[in-house]
Amino acid sequence: MAGEAEAGVEELFQHYMYGTQPDAPAVIASQVLHEDKQAFGGLATLREIELRFDVAGYKEPAPIRLLLTTPNGARGPVPCFVASTSRATRRL
Repeated sequence: MAGEAEAGVEELFQHYMYGTQPDAPAVIASQVLHEDKQAFGGLATLREIELRFDVAGYKEPAPIRLLLTTPNGARGPVPCFVASTSRATRRL
């Protein structure tokens, strides 16, 4: 029963709040634009990553750029920071 109630709430949110969720893109491409392995005094690696994917029939949609920061020297799963970015943030 809880599954039905949750599905009903999701449908209401889609209808009144956010709209329907699009299907997953068929193609996702990524590229590392910049990498600094000595960020934050050598404590972290900073990467600027560009994502491109086909959306709503656009063959060349605007890219999404992310700034990904991960700790250096860690083993196993680690926390990271992800931020939306533009080329201007490269000065970090």
